Amino acid sequence: LRLSTWLSQKDNLGTPYGQYVSALALTISIACAELGFEQISYILTTWENHEWFDEEQCAYALKKFAFNFCAKFFSIFWIAFIRGYVGECEGGNTDSRFCESELQTQILVLFLAEMFASQAIEVLYPICRHRLVKYLNDHAEAKAEIVQMKRHEEVEDGTGVP
Repeated sequence: LRLSTWLSQKDNLGTPYGQYVSALALTISIACAELGFEQISYILTTWENHEWFDEEQCAYALKKFAFNFCAKFFSIFWIAFIRGYVGECEGGNTDSRFCESELQTQILVLFLAEMFASQAIEVLYPICRHRLVKYLNDHAEAKAEIVQMKRHEEVEDGTGVP
């Protein structure tokens, strides 16, 4: 949130761009922290003593949900309920103590980035994986054909074993 204030100053990016850049930076940092916390939550869940597999899965899901909820929605709650009383709103609307334009920007960027990342993972990952597997298979087939051709040539020359 301090990044948003700093970027929104006239000397830096200006009001409309500062909010978008800071919201995008927050979204990227949340995504990076989510990767790390996923590993930590898995380690913590396996460290706990669960009698049943379902209990372990529920504990893991609860940890992931709690982290994602706090990480993604804390900034929205901060802007909606606290920012107007603690600091100055970016849009200059301090009469109502509600930072409407800043809240709209934060929600817009957070949800659009999340939606874009989800779609990219669901669509691009299988396509890239398929192309990589196809490339590796084609490369292995070409290598096998070369080896087979060399053996065939050696048999015809009489230097190889049939």
